[in-house]
Amino acid sequence: MLRSDAQALLNELHAALLATAHYRNAMASQIPGSAESLRTQAIERERWGERLAEIIRATCDLPDAPDSEREMARALALRLREVLLGDAAALEALAREDERLRDLVHRTRAEALPADAQALLAEVEQALA
Repeated sequence: MLRSDAQALLNELHAALLATAHYRNAMASQIPGSAESLRTQAIERERWGERLAEIIRATCDLPDAPDSEREMARALALRLREVLLGDAAALEALAREDERLRDLVHRTRAEALPADAQALLAEVEQALA
């Protein structure tokens, strides 16, 4: 089955939301001063991912499964950066991930999407601003 551009972007965004949730959970145990905030952000991203998966299914598509090897490698890279450069560098890396996520949300919103998808993307975009 071929995906439309909109479906491809929705799937990419779904994977990105789950990956950033995973990264934040991994970093929460490594950066005690930010643990509560990171876990809250992770939960929020997981919920957005769940809602987006429902929207993807409504378009007669299935959300892609997260790439666990890629997520593990990314978490390891963030952990290594944190060990070598400290908490501030790890938090900066997470901020860059958010910037990429904001860009993806913006590109996805430019597509012709159902109203529920646009509403969710507006919520995500506002929360990441």
